[in-house]
Amino acid sequence: MHSDGQHSDGRVCQEGLVNQPLTREQRHTAKAQLVAAMNQGQPWQKAVASVGLPISRATAYRWQRRVQMEGETALEDQRHGHVYKLREPLRRWLVTYCQQAPHTPSHQLQRVLRDQFNVDLSIGYLNEVRAACGVRYIRPQQGKKP
Repeated sequence: MHSDGQHSDGRVCQEGLVNQPLTREQRHTAKAQLVAAMNQGQPWQKAVASVGLPISRATAYRWQRRVQMEGETALEDQRHGHVYKLREPLRRWLVTYCQQAPHTPSHQLQRVLRDQFNVDLSIGYLNEVRAACGVRYIRPQQGKKP
């Protein structure tokens, strides 16, 4: 992730999101607001940040193009998969925690997240998030034996 909050693949770290999934209506409204902002000339990054959806540049432009071609119905969510498990500000907390304690293994982070935030994540997903945010586990250096 770059210092401006943007990942190398174009995703933007969002401010002000809580670790709760959006309802279908809230997500549809956010998509419509995003497309409207982009249609008014706002850069995609600002439009995404203003609605708080964790999406890439390609997705933002795809939604804009689909609305132009199909109308508002193009924004209806047809997904049946899992919601995002780790939203902001919890993701920011994780990054800060890992920057301050880079030698913390993911199984300990998993326990802290479960105990303090009632969020249950797999170690594999935690490792994926840590890698995406640039805060991988750093193995403590072993001192040389005499």
